[in-house]
Amino acid sequence: MRSLLCALAAAACAVAASASPAVPQYGATNQHLKGFISLPYGSLIEPFETWVDFASGRQRTEYYNGMDLYITDNTAQMSYTVVPTGKDVTSCFDAPGAAVPVPLLPANTTGFVFNGTDTVRERAANRYVLTTVNYGRVGVYTLWVAATDNFTPIRYEMMGYDTLLGSHFDKYVVEYEGVAFGPASGANSSALYKPLSSFTCKPMPNSDSDGNAVTGGMGNPLAVLADAMFPNMVPEDPDCSSPSVHPSAALRCAYEAFAARHGSSRGANAFGRFRRSAHFVEARNRASRAQSGSFRVALNRFADWSDAEMLAARGGVSRRDLPANDPRRRTVHAASPNRIGPHSVHTASAGAAVPAFKNWTAEGAVLPPPDQAICGSCWAHGAAATIAGSIFRKTGKLVPHSRQELMDCSWAQGNNACDGGFDTSGYEWILTQRVQGLAVQSAYGPYLGQDGRCHNDTASFGVMATIAHYREVQSGSEQALLQALTDVGPISISIDAALPDFTFYSSGVYDNPACKNDPDDLDHTVLAAGFGTDAATGKDYYLVRNSWSTHWGDNGYIRIARQGNICGVATQPTYVVLN
Repeated sequence: MRSLLCALAAAACAVAASASPAVPQYGATNQHLKGFISLPYGSLIEPFETWVDFASGRQRTEYYNGMDLYITDNTAQMSYTVVPTGKDVTSCFDAPGAAVPVPLLPANTTGFVFNGTDTVRERAANRYVLTTVNYGRVGVYTLWVAATDNFTPIRYEMMGYDTLLGSHFDKYVVEYEGVAFGPASGANSSALYKPLSSFTCKPMPNSDSDGNAVTGGMGNPLAVLADAMFPNMVPEDPDCSSPSVHPSAALRCAYEAFAARHGSSRGANAFGRFRRSAHFVEARNRASRAQSGSFRVALNRFADWSDAEMLAARGGVSRRDLPANDPRRRTVHAASPNRIGPHSVHTASAGAAVPAFKNWTAEGAVLPPPDQAICGSCWAHGAAATIAGSIFRKTGKLVPHSRQELMDCSWAQGNNACDGGFDTSGYEWILTQRVQGLAVQSAYGPYLGQDGRCHNDTASFGVMATIAHYREVQSGSEQALLQALTDVGPISISIDAALPDFTFYSSGVYDNPACKNDPDDLDHTVLAAGFGTDAATGKDYYLVRNSWSTHWGDNGYIRIARQGNICGVATQPTYVVLN
């Protein structure tokens, strides 16, 4: 009998040992959490601290040790945003209305299942996973808690998976470094949910753009995390005609307005991309404020574009990812023996002076920023714009020249119309013609934003001036580029435009050192239209016209720092010399 009891006891112990631990439940317990939120999409990691009083519907969230402060007070039916708005200036903005707190920990862990153990930040952790499918979008939520008490959160990750494109398009990671629950959280203190009495809060200014006028993103920055923190709540189409108290619904209504404004219909995953963009914009601007950065970003029409659409907007091909000997790589193209001339190199002249400021747009040599649409024709826009600028300097007349003719007719020189090309190959095609000039747009026909049939069948076909040759500015020499911009006019340049903060640039001097300058990293051709020095920051910059319409950036322009050849501005500049 004793042997049998021992055997039964051993079996019971084995069953107990193999049983999965219970999923921790946090419910509506008051919380004080401190840690970091990571957004891998934008290579951003930002510190946060938040207090949540669920009973009263109040929340206080600070970023960067209180630099940015966001308060929602459902009791007072008021929300507050307190952020720096200038050098040594912090402002408070208020907005009436109810709002549900967004805890930075999953509010309901029902449906999570034990999925094994890990070591996370040198701590033994139990791993719990929940997988959901909403609107054809797969969400995978993973929560790691301390194995010692099976309760203390260590890390929470939300991954959105695009089943159509086969890629992860949405990811957030929250790392917890300090947690307290219940009375120990101190979250029931009313003083937490009021701005300092020294602030006079005023209504948030209206914005005529896609983003908030102050932060560039959403009015409630935690709205972008609502779906991740309420993973069991099946999203429903909200009634956007009336105010909604739930941040998730508010964000969906914001996207509905965005989609209507831009005529967007990009499928089920477009909302996830919009949310990711909104989160990035908020986080990037916070980081810029924390570091006294010199530029800002804002939501724009690209907020729900797919990676493939953005690649097309830049140039249609990622040259760095091509085989080493592919002629579409800039390094291979530059060394090709098949390139025709004549062409030459514009080198820096020792001792040549350049002015402190030059703006060819103000002098009438640059047309308004065009919209290349979802077509990798930026190379044609750059080439046509520098030709038009050169002709303006010769004749005093600024006339649009045909980007479409370059797209339609320069295939033999290695260009691929909407699938990318080189400004220099466009010039080389012109030099093969009996009349070596580019047609004006009114003669050849409008820009189509798609491939067309070459029809320049008349010798002089709307040509205002002919080209003798083209020149490449000495690669990497910013002094040579400044001299060329001073003496020649607007110049076609190719840059790295792949970073998210370039996509959503809105103002200031863009100075992200992660923007690359190697020839094979240059994926977008634009027009250098001048240079100067920013009065507010003292930063020297190049004035660059883009081809993403006047609704992008600063009325279609960006100012890129003259600082170590950021983005490759001075890597491959080109221009034409007229007869």
